[in-house]
Amino acid sequence: MLPRWVTGTRVWRSCRWHSTLLPLAGDKDQIVFSGIQPTGTPHLGNYLGALQTWANLQQQLPASATIIYSIVDLHAITVAYSPDVLRLDREEMWRVLHAVDIDMERCIVFEQSAVRSQHATIDG
Repeated sequence: MLPRWVTGTRVWRSCRWHSTLLPLAGDKDQIVFSGIQPTGTPHLGNYLGALQTWANLQQQLPASATIIYSIVDLHAITVAYSPDVLRLDREEMWRVLHAVDIDMERCIVFEQSAVRSQHATIDG
């Protein structure tokens, strides 16, 4: 059984992830949002720390729960980076999500950079 409120942050060598589980009105429905940075080759720490949890939540949560996972690629550009390497890392993360059996029909999965956001945009 999952706790009523779960929030957490874990930092691994090449991956940072955030996860929040929030009950909605009446505790009938839940929303899970979690993101992972595509900052290198995923490793055992990524799997044990985040990806395994993501895969397990698909079975543990009721069908009414909304599961949203994000590849937070904008968070990966807070240090010097190569656009070509970031593109490859993003593609690799998609392959990893499929490899750990993230059900793309059950979950909403998106790249952060695909969502236009006012707080992330500098308008002249």
